[in-house]
Amino acid sequence: MMVGLGIGAYAGLRYVLWEVEHWPRLSEGGARRFGAPGSTRFGWQPATGALVLFMALLGALAYDESGYTPQGGFLLFGVTFGVILQRSRFCLVRAFREPFMTGDGEHTRGAALALVASMVGCSILKFTNLKDPGDWVFPGCWVGALFGGLLFGFGMVLAGGCGAGVIWRAGEGHVKLWVAVGMFALGASSTRLLLTWLDLLDRLGVAVFLPSIVGWGGAMLLVAVLMAGWYVFATWNEQSRTFSLL
Repeated sequence: MMVGLGIGAYAGLRYVLWEVEHWPRLSEGGARRFGAPGSTRFGWQPATGALVLFMALLGALAYDESGYTPQGGFLLFGVTFGVILQRSRFCLVRAFREPFMTGDGEHTRGAALALVASMVGCSILKFTNLKDPGDWVFPGCWVGALFGGLLFGFGMVLAGGCGAGVIWRAGEGHVKLWVAVGMFALGASSTRLLLTWLDLLDRLGVAVFLPSIVGWGGAMLLVAVLMAGWYVFATWNEQSRTFSLL
């Protein structure tokens, strides 16, 4: 899938640059940000953020009172995770786009480290059977992952954010990203329904669970090596600007 994301992001970037050069009027217009502070006022966002945090705490308490304590914990975890994403400005678009556009490799290195950290965490959960080892193992390896990654990589460059990036940007008040979130949800759900209706959902590839092939240690080592290679490539390209378009 990462190969598809890289190809799609590169193709999307080439299209955006072509559009700016040959059809600049499509890219004209200012960005609208709901509740953003003006030159003489503080804006609505701090008060809105405090209200949302208060409602999240009430929601967690309501879950706990109803006997759904884990769900309340998940809600608070989601809020915390969202704050971390927003403050770190983490977005996979930058990780895949910036090396080809400006050569900047900071977000690529961050994404590589984040994937290694998440791999370790998920491996612990699945190895200890705290999570079903079959979760998130879909029959999409090769054709499905490559084609899906290509489409998503192209689309996320045009939208200006990946699945995580569009959410925290939408939370910041970017109206364009509100549309992107809605279309992301609509597109993902409708595509899944269409593939299910056509009986193609399980024919997009094969389900590959690396620990069942090379063991847990081998799988973790393989992912770590791949991410290290991505990290080194981003650093090298940042210094040499070999694959940078600008």
